[in-house]
Amino acid sequence: IRRRGAVTARSTEASTPLVMGPGGSITVGSYLIVRVAADNSGTNGAAPTLGVTDPRGNTWTVLGPALNDPGAATEGTACFIAYTKVVNAYTDGDTLGLDWSPNVVAKAAVVEEWANIHATNPVAVSAVTASGTSTTPSVSLTATAPGQVVYAAVAIEGPESDTYTEDADTTDGVWTSITWQPTGPAGVATDNQIIAGAYKEVTAAGAQTWTPTITSRDWATVGVVWQTSGIWPVAAVASVPSVTVGAGSGVTPSTVAAVATVPAPTGTAQASAPISAAGVAAVFTVGRVVTTNLESTIGSLVA
Repeated sequence: IRRRGAVTARSTEASTPLVMGPGGSITVGSYLIVRVAADNSGTNGAAPTLGVTDPRGNTWTVLGPALNDPGAATEGTACFIAYTKVVNAYTDGDTLGLDWSPNVVAKAAVVEEWANIHATNPVAVSAVTASGTSTTPSVSLTATAPGQVVYAAVAIEGPESDTYTEDADTTDGVWTSITWQPTGPAGVATDNQIIAGAYKEVTAAGAQTWTPTITSRDWATVGVVWQTSGIWPVAAVASVPSVTVGAGSGVTPSTVAAVATVPAPTGTAQASAPISAAGVAAVFTVGRVVTTNLESTIGSLVA
């Protein structure tokens, strides 16, 4: 993960420029993820609509919004996550456009580059939203496989002087904070927006709830589970039967002994989807059949 830019503003505008730096070093095939906090500037406090204009024609998907609406425009907050796979290369100085409808006054956004998200199916669990007014914003998701990344963003209607403490939960992984970006220190809470977030790479499938601690404010959260691009191996495999190769083929027969258990691989694996024990055993079986056929062919040639 690399921070690639941020923008804050407290002026009414239809589009907010988010300069990426340096754009030329962003890797083709990686993903850009933008977290956004914005005033609830719609009619009667509805969330604005967010779109992303990309200078290189990469296609963006917007998740959310999560909305905290006290019943009046610009008196709450809205949260968005937007992402794209980088297909067309960026160059230095490239700028994303965060496009609003209707216009938005206070907003804060951060863009990050992520490696190892699945090339064609990046979302493992669809986005969910939540909102409230308290010191404990939260969002809950259920990872479906080890190695997936549970990702959460929170928009807070508050100034830079607010406090933030990361969730200390260590169930199947550790929450890691990502950039806290406020609009600025000046003005009352309702004049400002903060975007914050965290992620957890899980070691097992199961429910996860992200609950950081903040100054008591209006908040809105969006969460999603990203699918990563590696493979998480099975812990162990049931017995694989013995097989004799070379018999009757003109070469000396040999027997591969049965294996009671194939031990789990060592080291850290990157998750994509678990491989079943039956699947691994099938690989062993196919390998042995191929070996048998190869030795039979060699025996025929020798004869």
